[in-house]
Amino acid sequence: MLRTIAGFLLFPLPAALVRALVVWRWPSPAGGIMAHPASMFVAMWLLVFLPELVFGAPLLLFLRRTRRDGLLAHAMAGAAVLGLPFALLAVGLAIASRPLAAPIIATGLAIIAGGLGGLLFRAAAPPPPRADYAAVFT
Repeated sequence: MLRTIAGFLLFPLPAALVRALVVWRWPSPAGGIMAHPASMFVAMWLLVFLPELVFGAPLLLFLRRTRRDGLLAHAMAGAAVLGLPFALLAVGLAIASRPLAAPIIATGLAIIAGGLGGLLFRAAAPPPPRADYAAVFT
């Protein structure tokens, strides 16, 4: 249980770090959290918890129930958890006839960061060991 909580706390780390590095490299002249990497790191850390709880918790239960506990499954789940909200934002901006370059780049970075977050989650919260039912019933 504590490892799962640690995994949920570590999942936002790559997304927050990537966004903080982007703000560090290209700070906003308008100021606010878009001009300070540390504040952007904290804001993204907290912001990622929402899709993690809405999409990630049911996906984790699905992965555990179907015994898909490999690294690739967790990386794909993490990419889906962060990629889906950003893709919906890009679709919304396309419907509103807004420029799509920045949301598409943000979606790509979110998918990569989500995959890394899924791997971090898997490292912090390994799946429970499988019971050897053949040994139990013989």
